Amino acid sequence: MPSAALNLGTAVEGSFQGAGGGMVPSARLLTANGGGAPSRREETANGGGPGSDLAALRPTKRPRGKAQLAGKPRRRAPIWNLQAAVFVSVVLNVGLLLQHHVNSTAPSHHDHDHGHRQEHQACPTHLDGGGVSRSSRGRQEVEAAASAASVPKAAGAPSTGKPPVTPDSVINLDHGDPTMFEEFWRGTGAAAEIVIPGWQTMSYFSDVGNVCWFLEPGLDHEVRRLHRLVGNAAVDDGYHVLVGTGSTQLFMAALYALSPPAAAPMSVVSAAPYYSSYPAVTDFLQSGLFRWAGDASSFTGDAYIELVCSPNNPDGAIREAVLPSGGSGVAVHDLAYYWPQYTAITRRADHDIMLFTVSKSTGHAGTRIG
Repeated sequence: MPSAALNLGTAVEGSFQGAGGGMVPSARLLTANGGGAPSRREETANGGGPGSDLAALRPTKRPRGKAQLAGKPRRRAPIWNLQAAVFVSVVLNVGLLLQHHVNSTAPSHHDHDHGHRQEHQACPTHLDGGGVSRSSRGRQEVEAAASAASVPKAAGAPSTGKPPVTPDSVINLDHGDPTMFEEFWRGTGAAAEIVIPGWQTMSYFSDVGNVCWFLEPGLDHEVRRLHRLVGNAAVDDGYHVLVGTGSTQLFMAALYALSPPAAAPMSVVSAAPYYSSYPAVTDFLQSGLFRWAGDASSFTGDAYIELVCSPNNPDGAIREAVLPSGGSGVAVHDLAYYWPQYTAITRRADHDIMLFTVSKSTGHAGTRIG
């Protein structure tokens, strides 16, 4: 029997080695015929000595004060391991506190909210106290956001990123930006879209038979049609349509065209109060051909260019020239605001030189067409 127990101990891959000690064997291995674990009384009845059947299977006594693993003393963890664990724990807790602080103070963002709603929608369904599923609520929020995004933006949220327009908004009279028209054009939609074919505007010469040879014939036709429809300017019987980078460029072109070389520069005047840009634009290039001469009402010279702004900027008054035209005096009529959204159209203007601009007629200041 002792030899059988030794063979069995060897077959368990070193888990224990007979009388040599090692790990405690299973209680079933110590029992004859597969019975239960023997009691201390049974060991005593078998003699309990070195020659008994169970004596060879007893484990050796473990040394006091030392933990053993597989018969070997267990090493104690170094003190620096404990310190490192404490340090890592403190760092993680501080990081969690900082993250919570940042999340609580950071401003919300539309994209973040939208992404959060989508993630919330994908979560498993959970019913809250009211019997409404959280996923259903998240789905409703996403649908509401999508429907709101499909609504055209109003003038309160212009494409320029300016603050929304409210009843308490302050009008800055120093300068203007016609974004008030944006709501109208957004509502018009595709009916106001303009498509320019890829083959168009290939040549430097759009219309070689026109005075303004770079003006597209289609644009010339539409400009004339608009003035006929509104009735604010004569466009037939010898009138030519010239285009420029805004009416300011056309104003400067008129100054050069009407200022012949002379001993003294041509005087440029306008009745006060006049548009604040007139003096600055006139003297910007410091040309020897013309100069700003101030209020037309007090001008006494012979040669002049009178700027007549009607409706006037800044007071909106309907103006006529205060100086007689003819001879060496020429009037340039700035009719930027002579449109039905600003004033009543009482007659068809038929002056020799009339300035209009797209920024005031339709609000498209960024197109820079005058």
